[in-house]
Amino acid sequence: MSFLMGIDLGTTGCKVILYDTNKKNIYRSYEEYSLDVPRAGWVEQDPEVWWDATRKSVKRILSSSKAHPPDIEAIGLCGQMHTHVLLDKAGRPLRPAISWMDQRSGPQVESLKKKIGTEFIFDQTANFPTTTYTLPQLLWVRENEPGVFARACKVLVAKDYVKFRLTGEMTTDPSEASGTLLFDVAHRRWSEELLHEVGLPKDILPELTSSTDIVGKITRTTAIETGLVSGIPVISGGGDCATEAVGAGIIEEGQMVTVIGTAGVVYICTYSPRPDARFRALCWYHAVEDQWITIAVMQSTGYALKWFRDNFGREEKDLAESRKEDVYEILGRKAAAVPAGCEGLVFLPYLMGERSPHWDSDARGVFYGFSMHHTKAHFIRSIMEGVAYAIRENAEVIQNLGVKTKEVRALGGGNKSKLWRQIQTDVMGRRILKVFPEEGAAWGAVILAGVGVGLYGSVPQAIKEMVKVIPGNEPDEVRHRGYNDWYKVYRQLYQRLAPVYKTTAEILRRESTNSI
Repeated sequence: MSFLMGIDLGTTGCKVILYDTNKKNIYRSYEEYSLDVPRAGWVEQDPEVWWDATRKSVKRILSSSKAHPPDIEAIGLCGQMHTHVLLDKAGRPLRPAISWMDQRSGPQVESLKKKIGTEFIFDQTANFPTTTYTLPQLLWVRENEPGVFARACKVLVAKDYVKFRLTGEMTTDPSEASGTLLFDVAHRRWSEELLHEVGLPKDILPELTSSTDIVGKITRTTAIETGLVSGIPVISGGGDCATEAVGAGIIEEGQMVTVIGTAGVVYICTYSPRPDARFRALCWYHAVEDQWITIAVMQSTGYALKWFRDNFGREEKDLAESRKEDVYEILGRKAAAVPAGCEGLVFLPYLMGERSPHWDSDARGVFYGFSMHHTKAHFIRSIMEGVAYAIRENAEVIQNLGVKTKEVRALGGGNKSKLWRQIQTDVMGRRILKVFPEEGAAWGAVILAGVGVGLYGSVPQAIKEMVKVIPGNEPDEVRHRGYNDWYKVYRQLYQRLAPVYKTTAEILRRESTNSI
């Protein structure tokens, strides 16, 4: 028997999959956890929660699969990007991890732009400062919690912290480092010039390794905690976007993926860096050598529907429990009964600000155009359509960088919905293909693990054996023409509301200051 394991440390849960390389069976385990929101715009997580979820998921999958731990050939890793944890000299977290969703570092972003310059940062990293990146988050800690920062010896992003708990080694990879705003994406190195400008020591950053490198082995302590055995090789892996691309077989220029997870992502593979000088899309290193991915990231896509479910879906949740059915299937059936365009109801999915293409931390969600005849079903469908409009807008940004789209593939929990995929297809006016298996980033981590220990000669070879592309959704021309009109309304709404968002944010900040 031979198994490969993939661990995906997501924003709201840890997913573990176990792949039987002989029988081709896939086993799954998932442990959910929550986000802490101590103040408006702040989002944090306790790193111990990540580790606890990882331990539980691994134990559960070993039990359910009845796999013998010594038969596990390797473990690959992936996870949410940007979210960082500061460690002291003993490797203990000094404070809760600041999430990629967190917006508190707006002043640090503005300071970077004014004191160092967006152009200098762009030249060094192929990217531009935003609240999402690790660098401004680190600067926030240094300025607001100097005692904590003074004790910091190393900074690790989320999946690399789990890697450290598994192996005792502190490393990262180029795809993950791309999300720190301290990495020279074009030349695959930490930017010593930028580190000097911001006054950060290079040794606070982990060692760089390739995504298919063996970076350590399961320790004896970890084996006791997880049910694994010591000595299993652990592969470096990558950031969730890059490993998701691998899991979808995206390794040729022009192959595009749309993802509806907690956040939303549109990305395309390129054979050379394609930085966006207009500061809308991102340019990161791939988990495959000598390849890059141009990325547009939306802050809240699948999470917007989850928010609606949690706050307004008690009826559907109770029904799902009584029928032992997925609540999202029930929500989807309600949405399917509503005409395309939601009879004028348009949703802006900016529940936690927005990243691509606006990079506006003050933006907020909007339901526009509702009237007395709109029902809950309209609101559900409008969320799906609003996310599809955001995906189209960002796909157009990427295409305008001169990369011709070869094909579009769909990934993520939201894209498992046939209705949501069809809405995207009709909004974009393009055929969208499905990928099997639908494991996303975790499957990419498994592929990288297999390559890392030599079960496959290369990533392309592994993908050829492990990823299948199957027919998906075809666009309906009538619905596409109708969506073109509502897409124009969608785009106009942000432009008209941008100054209102700013005014609203100033009022909220003033009220927050007065209440302290």
